[in-house]
Amino acid sequence: FQGYPRILDSFFSTLKNLLHELSLDKPNPPIPSGLDLVDEDDQYKHTISLHDPGELEPMLDVFQYDEQFWMKLINELIEEKLLVNID
Repeated sequence: FQGYPRILDSFFSTLKNLLHELSLDKPNPPIPSGLDLVDEDDQYKHTISLHDPGELEPMLDVFQYDEQFWMKLINELIEEKLLVNID
């Protein structure tokens, strides 16, 4: 794009103007007025460290296939599709 400085300048100028106009049309307060905030005294803060390895829960890493669950889900989906096709 080095050979087209005037085109690039025009493009970025237009983009800047569009972004400026859009920001003027919509007021975006940092905190919406209708938002129900929790008082700081009632908040729970969870502090974690990214450097500590943390506690491992190996049981959560195991996938156990439940054929009854999947068959029930498949049957429900087929039944829904049949009902939709009937209507």
